[in-house]
Amino acid sequence: MAPSDIGKALGAVASYSAARDVPAARVIFCDANAYDNCTPDGDFKIWLKYQSQDMSGNLALSNGQQENWNVKGVGFVNYFSKTGCAIHRIATQSAYNDSDIQAMGRNTSHGCVGIGWDQAEWFYNWCLMGTTVHVQA
Repeated sequence: MAPSDIGKALGAVASYSAARDVPAARVIFCDANAYDNCTPDGDFKIWLKYQSQDMSGNLALSNGQQENWNVKGVGFVNYFSKTGCAIHRIATQSAYNDSDIQAMGRNTSHGCVGIGWDQAEWFYNWCLMGTTVHVQA
């Protein structure tokens, strides 16, 4: 499968393929790794996909605070870790595009990798089940 690299420090997802009839490479800005380095480093495979999914959860931060979320209709979800981390359309109420994420200057992710509304459907269709995902700081 074609790989996807996630660089948390750079805030970017690079998707590339030499064997498929798609553009050779595409870089997408992302929102990842805000809370206590929750996005795990390592090599993973896409193992579950949803076109749309409600997401909720809570996270105990190292400073003792509790972070909670409940978001309806998160689009184009690609799970890569068995702990619940996914690459998906950034969970905002209105369109938040690739350039908006780049300009944001801070991360708001709870461990997932949020990508722009203008990139998410393309990535969802490009990223097949079993696609390798490499995450590094």
